[in-house]
Amino acid sequence: MARTLYIDSTCFYGGAQESLCSLVKKRGAEEQQMLVAGCNELNPNITIETHHYMPNLIGLWQLISDARRSRCKIKEAIVSFRPDTIFLNTMRSALFWICLRIRTNAKVIVNDRDVRCPMLLPRMLEAFLHPMVLAVSRRVAFKWAFLPSDRLSVLPNIFDVDEIASVKPAVLPFKPGSLNVIMAADFTPWKNHVLLLRAMDIVRKKCPDAKCLLKGRVHTDKDAKYLIRLRRMLEKLGLQECVFINDNDEAALPYIGASDCLVSCSHLEPFGRIVVEALAMGKPVAATIYGADEELLADCPAISLAQETSESLADAILHWRNPESRREARLAALERAGRYKG
Repeated sequence: MARTLYIDSTCFYGGAQESLCSLVKKRGAEEQQMLVAGCNELNPNITIETHHYMPNLIGLWQLISDARRSRCKIKEAIVSFRPDTIFLNTMRSALFWICLRIRTNAKVIVNDRDVRCPMLLPRMLEAFLHPMVLAVSRRVAFKWAFLPSDRLSVLPNIFDVDEIASVKPAVLPFKPGSLNVIMAADFTPWKNHVLLLRAMDIVRKKCPDAKCLLKGRVHTDKDAKYLIRLRRMLEKLGLQECVFINDNDEAALPYIGASDCLVSCSHLEPFGRIVVEALAMGKPVAATIYGADEELLADCPAISLAQETSESLADAILHWRNPESRREARLAALERAGRYKG
């Protein structure tokens, strides 16, 4: 039986880690597995100290320091486990592996989940690792086009859709209106919360009791500054009775279950895991054309598409204003989510 060593260098539990859990679970019957991770929620065999590495000198210093501290522990595990494959979850984990400076004859797989990265990074990883790359979408795979076709493939996220559908809805932190929308995304600028605020300024004029919840987390100082900017913009637009913010470190799924519609308006979202989760709960989605993988969004009656303008996004949201339209979309939502069932 094949032996695979999974390495995840992220210090918090997010979509990439949720996807890794699903993949490890699916492959559990066909391989022996060892998991090295910096996030305790993954229940790793080996826990390492890691940081959220930013693309600057501080991030590089943290990366090298964390790798140095973990090297002996991981090297001993490799000697005893003798993996056939090293599976590196995200390009940050690939950089972590390079900094470990551990020699092995195992095949290296990079599970790439990022659209944004330094331009030369894929070439650098190719030079150091000569990996097989599993990209989460064609949008992500594009930057690896220089690889031979036998070393590049697209592997979408997989989901336990039945477990997602069984999540108990939360109580919304406001008195619900006739249309309650949610954007579940960490507070980082490329998630494009600003666009949604502008769209909600339009929505409330056509649907006065519409409500919106921004549900996400803050991971860096930059995120914290962005959240302050959003709060100020919310007040400037006078949306205090329309838009609410929840930045608690807790699961978003129960809040999606309590809402009428999910909004995804990220700019160049690598895949759009939260879109599948909403669909698995039978919820319709209003998304910009870059708010999720184009194959996920294509030709689905449960998804209203918008251009990256506030007017277009407002129209996509208002498409789900009628409760009957939301009920009619439920079966299509469940069908689309089922395509990603693990």
